[in-house]
Amino acid sequence: MEKPSFSSTFTKQLKNESTDSEFKDSTEGKKGDVIDYLISYKVDSGSKDYLQSGATITDEIPSGLEVDESSVYVKGPKDTNYYYQGTHYHEGKLISTGMNAIEQGESVLIKFSATVTANSVGLITNTANITGGTTSGGQATGEMVSNGADLNIKNINGFIQVPSLINFGAVNLAGQQENLTNTSTNGELIVSHPDDNPFNVYVSYDNSKDGLQNSNGNKLSSDGAGLLFIKQKNNSSTNNGTWHPLSSEATPIRTASFQNTNQEENLNFTDYIGVGDWQLKLAPDTVPGAYNGKLTWTMVDDITTS
Repeated sequence: MEKPSFSSTFTKQLKNESTDSEFKDSTEGKKGDVIDYLISYKVDSGSKDYLQSGATITDEIPSGLEVDESSVYVKGPKDTNYYYQGTHYHEGKLISTGMNAIEQGESVLIKFSATVTANSVGLITNTANITGGTTSGGQATGEMVSNGADLNIKNINGFIQVPSLINFGAVNLAGQQENLTNTSTNGELIVSHPDDNPFNVYVSYDNSKDGLQNSNGNKLSSDGAGLLFIKQKNNSSTNNGTWHPLSSEATPIRTASFQNTNQEENLNFTDYIGVGDWQLKLAPDTVPGAYNGKLTWTMVDDITTS
């Protein structure tokens, strides 16, 4: 058999900035991790022909990854340093660059970083492609495809979305104490908990720090019985529930644990924190104004024993 007149090597590798020290063909990650990618195309030193200019190398970014536009750099065959490439008009969905002639032993390198945005367990694989190539011998190379760089998304226990606003409306105190229930809740409470281990969702509020304040720095005060309350349910969101004061110590939104027995991708608990599920206790001497504060959400697996 006659040796091909043109030969090249086309690879794509990745590494997780949190766990890996070097590039490889596959790695693991979770939502929020930053993954570095390195694409390399090289004309083999023993190749008779080289690749003429005019080919295009592209990398289509799969869903579950968000490219950092500022991280996309290219190093051509005659370059001593990387130069900034970006994704131009592709809005982070496609990396593309034309290539100059690549002679024997020369290469093109592309590097970029992407943040994992995937919410579910699975495999994210993508390849780089070269099209429009012609060798110095006049042969069209056709589409050349790199190996697949595999990113295995691990179990992700975390919050997909939390409420952005709990609105208690407006009231005229007239020197009297008022207990307000919320008139609306903007946003949903959605979590990811892929395994079927029991877990709890907690919410906390610390009035000793910034607390609920208006634009003038006036802070809502508590009489010791509590300021902000949640209607904690028992086994279901349809349960009447009982009022529990929030503090810096996390309070579960339900007395019974949650469990993803059906292995759902995401779990929606918005019904536990909707209209009428929050209460604000205002003292008679409350200074008028629009008050804002911050809640903290946590999720913890139950402790199990064998």
